Amino acid sequence: MNDELVLAAPAQSPTVKGQESISPPARTSPRSSLCDDVVIRTATAEDAEGIVACSKSTDRFAMSAFTIEIDMDELTFWISDARAVVLVAVRDSEIVGYAYGFCVSPKWFFFDAFMVKPALQGHGIGEKMYGCLREKCVELGVELIQGLVKDGHPEALKYWLARGFEEGSKCCWLEDWTDEG
Repeated sequence: MNDELVLAAPAQSPTVKGQESISPPARTSPRSSLCDDVVIRTATAEDAEGIVACSKSTDRFAMSAFTIEIDMDELTFWISDARAVVLVAVRDSEIVGYAYGFCVSPKWFFFDAFMVKPALQGHGIGEKMYGCLREKCVELGVELIQGLVKDGHPEALKYWLARGFEEGSKCCWLEDWTDEG
């Protein structure tokens, strides 16, 4: 049993009547050129091995209820499931990050995992990937994006709060595994 902190944000930024929403300013640091070389796209079944390899580069996810190894069969299922959104960040033909979640209901999207390889964090790749994920959620009609941050992971909490998420209540993640066979 793990303590988790629920985070939630609207899928679309709030706008004031008569005003356009304003995008954040472009990154101007010299490190941002690394992000320019990264392509964010929808994952395919052929990406499953690369996502698993990427997940093994760290045991700390930016937003996830889990830090266990990804199961290849489950990942392949989610890539093909219409309720799921699985994105990959690709640089020089290598998967360097991924975002994964699913629509719990037509208006509610839940993050299951979001990560960028540790050596490439801080260069805007996660921000670019989250922007693409939000666009996908808006296309799907989602109004609320929610996820969990592991207790004791203040860097992740700070990251998501800076992107418009709000802290919810602490929750207790319960799992009940039954043997059906």
